[in-house]
Amino acid sequence: MMFHKIRTLVHLLSARERDPDRIAMLIYLIDWRVAQMTGRQATDYQYVVNIRGPRLMRLEQIARENASNTPGILQVIGFGRINRSVMLDQCLSLAVDQVLDQTNGRNRSDLLKLVRGTAPVRLAPPNGQAIPVDLGEIANAEATGMAA
Repeated sequence: MMFHKIRTLVHLLSARERDPDRIAMLIYLIDWRVAQMTGRQATDYQYVVNIRGPRLMRLEQIARENASNTPGILQVIGFGRINRSVMLDQCLSLAVDQVLDQTNGRNRSDLLKLVRGTAPVRLAPPNGQAIPVDLGEIANAEATGMAA
């Protein structure tokens, strides 16, 4: 798993958020935004979704474990928009900015509505069964009009 990107996102987001649940939802939204822009998600986290949303327990655990352990390079350079480019590629940095702008000031309920409004959740089986999804495949299908 590409934990270094996930950990970098955790450290970046924990400057604004303290709740691991919110951090996990933001990472999901950032991954979804990158998938929409590039056809592949930024991390290789294996999302499992059902009609209530993605299961993010592992991301929440990573957020809890890593939010307070800022890597040395991040302590030196900080996390300003310019300095972020050292750790994030341009597309991921843009997705982070867009998601943070979109979620600024939203409460947990509003954030959950955004998560549940994404195509992977909307397209989940109506019986509530949780299935693994590839955000990139769904974004590509949505872009070409092939999403069910």
